Order: sequence, then C-alpha cells, then structure tokens
Amino acid sequence: MAHKMFCVAVDITPEMAFLFVQAAQLMSVEYIVAPYEADAQLAFMYLTGRVSLVITEDSDLLAFGVKKCFYKMDSDGNG
Repeated sequence: MAHKMFCVAVDITPEMAFLFVQAAQLMSVEYIVAPYEADAQLAFMYLTGRVSLVITEDSDLLAFGVKKCFYKMDSDGNG
C-alpha cells in the first residue's frame, strides 16, 4: 500500500524535464515548455485546435473547457 502511494507522489525534477526535452529533440517531436502550471496553456492549445487531447494528472482542465482529457496515465499507457 505504501509503495502505491509513493508512486502517486512522483515529483518531476528539472533534470527529468531536461532529459525529456533532449529525447523530444532527438525524435524531432514538437514540444512546448510551460513556465509554471501548464493548465491554462494546455487548455488554450486544445480550444484553438493545436491539440486534440490532453494527458494530465488531475481534473483541473475540465474547468478550462477541455473536453478530451486522458487522466492518470501509468507507465504501461493505461489511464
């Protein structure tokens, strides 16, 4: 039970974000880095048609009008 709770409390470090950016660049994947919380930026991208789905950890995006959200994705791609 404790291990399950620890997995839910993952913290993204700057080093992890840097590795993600490097991987995205190597694969020529377009990415955008949000300066703080990304909810409003993700909602804007959804509402203006730049993305058709948002993957998120919480339901905050519903308040911004995002209708297609994939919640709580795990390492196996389930949500």
